[in-house]
Amino acid sequence: MAERLRSRTAVLVALALLGLAVSAYLAAFQLGFIASPWEPFFGDGSRRVLTSDLSRVLPVPDAVMGASLYLVDAILGVALLARPRGLHRVAVTLALIASAGAAVGIFLIAYQALVVGAFCTLCLSSAGISWLLAGGTILEARERLSASRAAGAVDRDDSHDAAGTARPMPLVATGPATAAVAAGPASTTPVPPPVPSSIPKGEPHPMIVVITGASAGVGRATARAFAADGWDVGLIARGEAGLEAAAEEVRVAGRRALVLPLDVADADAVDAAAERVEQELGPIDAWVNVAMESVFAPVAETTPDEYRRVTEVNYLGYVHGTLSALRRMTPRDRGVIVEVGSALAYRSIPLQSAYCATKHAIVGFTDSLRCELVHDGSHVRVTAVHLPAVNTPQFGWVRSRLPNRAQPVPPIFDPEVPARAILAMAKHPRRELLVGWPTYLSVWGQKFAPGIMDVYLGRTGYAGQQTDEARPDRPDNLDRPLDAAADRGAHGRFDDQAHSWSPMLEVALHPRLVVGLVAAGAAALVIGLWRAVRTGPDGAAGR
Repeated sequence: MAERLRSRTAVLVALALLGLAVSAYLAAFQLGFIASPWEPFFGDGSRRVLTSDLSRVLPVPDAVMGASLYLVDAILGVALLARPRGLHRVAVTLALIASAGAAVGIFLIAYQALVVGAFCTLCLSSAGISWLLAGGTILEARERLSASRAAGAVDRDDSHDAAGTARPMPLVATGPATAAVAAGPASTTPVPPPVPSSIPKGEPHPMIVVITGASAGVGRATARAFAADGWDVGLIARGEAGLEAAAEEVRVAGRRALVLPLDVADADAVDAAAERVEQELGPIDAWVNVAMESVFAPVAETTPDEYRRVTEVNYLGYVHGTLSALRRMTPRDRGVIVEVGSALAYRSIPLQSAYCATKHAIVGFTDSLRCELVHDGSHVRVTAVHLPAVNTPQFGWVRSRLPNRAQPVPPIFDPEVPARAILAMAKHPRRELLVGWPTYLSVWGQKFAPGIMDVYLGRTGYAGQQTDEARPDRPDNLDRPLDAAADRGAHGRFDDQAHSWSPMLEVALHPRLVVGLVAAGAAALVIGLWRAVRTGPDGAAGR
């Protein structure tokens, strides 16, 4: 028994040292003393504060709470290393401290899922450390009690009353689910409520949405999704044939459609279109900015006029649409603006510098607007939906100087996948939604290992954006639409490679299910540990 105890103690000490080191290191990260956990190894050693890139994923309160969580783990590690006498008594206290850390971790996970639309892997790992150390202290306490009973020298402590009768051991909560069982409903972990929709309910007029870039690709699929959900749709794009085909799909779904052929680079035309929608369809409830253009070429081969044109459509087009929506939504103090972005808004790739730059600009613009709406106490909501590679006609009409035909970087998704996400955010807006695991990988890879991403994309980004087929000599849509006379539809030519659904999107759209599964796992762990504490080595209930 003594040998087993020494072996278990050595393992616990090692775990405590590991937890202490990891906690201190991640606390420095959360507090902003290092820009990322990898900076000492790959970065330049520069120090940043909480307003660094981290704040775009973890707001400042989250960073402070995360740092507190890691410090709690560190305190637990120190207490375990100190090995005070009567650890079987102190173990309960330590485990409760750990459960508080785990509860904060679950809270942050729920907050990220319900409000931000992302998952904090650091919170998951730190909660895991808390549970690991808490479980370790409980198991060591059990071994110590067993050894003491075997020697016939059980110390009388707080687990016995004045008459020497053993009291039932209090329930040790190592996660929020069991903490609720132990302390009653008042002690349940505070999970933020779902973000309330800024779309009015029970209004007499039908729901109205305006979609830019609606003639093809993601915008076209989004128009179908809104019409199927019962919305009337204002359709903005340059290509009249594509717009008429999209309008017919909306009408087949039983909804009204308004065709608005224009260039989103023209601010006056966009505002006039918004006014026409309000006059002919009704008050605009949601505005979705999707319109985009790109140029596939190295920076040195991209002309100033091409940068200007892409900026006018991708960035200023979003600004024009957002301003037109705000002019009508702000007086009513309701409405949702959906900015459709990309994984490339956080992680740029080679050969699309103009497109990547505009997507980064949209993030900056949206973040500023969001802060101003908070300051004004407005109920108008602005949300961003960032997409992975999508199978659209874009790659068949984009301006390109590549030797081979352009393609989206696999894995590729059908446009109906982001359309589902956009509709969900219009109805139940949250700050941001990442669509598909490639988007998560791009965003988090840029956060933790930007240097490695530079090297990886420098080696693979050229081939990954081209097929093996030579690029044909064809017109492009940069200066004029290619669907003005013929409809191109929503899908590109990669149907055989595209995925029709995204498991990660389903997880992001059903955060309560995820939180429930995490809570169930925590409860199972707690119950198992509790049974281990209450049951002696011989299988009999502990006294």
